[in-house]
Amino acid sequence: MRYGEFKLENWVLENIDELLRDSELDTVSWTALPYWAENPRLVDLEELIGIEVHHERPLENDRVEFFCDLSLIGIFQCSILFGSWKSVIHSRQIEWVDEESSDMWTEIGLRSVGTFLARIVFDLNTATVVEHDVVAIPHDIYSALDSLENLKAEFEGDG
Repeated sequence: MRYGEFKLENWVLENIDELLRDSELDTVSWTALPYWAENPRLVDLEELIGIEVHHERPLENDRVEFFCDLSLIGIFQCSILFGSWKSVIHSRQIEWVDEESSDMWTEIGLRSVGTFLARIVFDLNTATVVEHDVVAIPHDIYSALDSLENLKAEFEGDG
């Protein structure tokens, strides 16, 4: 999406730290981000793999509000309580393990996918973002499990 010289993708890449600074990620259910990985926080954005703008609407004073779905691959720093990461996280996700970890917590960096919804208000006169909010979009794993069970039941009924 572009308004004049403004490029949304560049703005997201330049401001991802600020966008996610106040987001509570610890309670978000994401695929391949294990429950045992406590207090995840994005420490390195590897790639912005999806960006979708929707629900644009004009506001007063030459401003536009829109919503933006963001999908990214990044390294999330997490803490593992009382245990080895090897028993709870796929080894290909691990980027680093902090050798200075305590007996209680092991700090790790793991690669995962994050999905977010941002609300952005853009000022057409100054060509700048003047407001933004972002929330993590949880992956609805339980609905997916229900769908798989329904498929299984359908196939068993055909036999």
